[in-house]
Amino acid sequence: MGNATMLTAVERAYAAGKLETTKEKLLAELEGLTQSQIAFKPNPENWNISEILEHTALGENGIWQAIRQGLTTDTDPSRRAEVKATDEEVYNRTSSRNVKATSPEVIKPVGKFPNAEAAIAFFSKRRNATTDYVNTTEDDLRNRYWKHPSAGVLDLYQTILFIAGHSERHTAQIIELKQHEAFPQQ
Repeated sequence: MGNATMLTAVERAYAAGKLETTKEKLLAELEGLTQSQIAFKPNPENWNISEILEHTALGENGIWQAIRQGLTTDTDPSRRAEVKATDEEVYNRTSSRNVKATSPEVIKPVGKFPNAEAAIAFFSKRRNATTDYVNTTEDDLRNRYWKHPSAGVLDLYQTILFIAGHSERHTAQIIELKQHEAFPQQ
């Protein structure tokens, strides 16, 4: 594999930075929350913080599995034209709460984790491994692809940015929940 397909220092720093800052933001929003706050649900349609964490952790792992699967395929520079979004567009669209999204069944919260702490630990372990991977990989992420049901074809580097944007989106959801007028004070 030639250097032309390896991540540049700028790409590596951008992705690792997004992964790290979005993890830190999520964890900061969870600091000091009580069990009643974590369980608060303003209505049956909304997820509580525990459910948001489960979804985020499962999504983190599911998207990583898509990357691992993509790495088993041959590189194919001829498919670059299928990638319609820039890196920044992928991150910004994924992180935005302006458009309502429906979770795939496989990552809908169903009580997989015994508590929020277990979901946080699972998320953190997976995120740390993903960040380590970004910092050290020599894999060609630009010429391997993942087709997301709504985002379309992304290269695997953009898929890593999708991971970061996904947790950013759900951190914003937690912030919205914490700002709800009925959110418990303790």
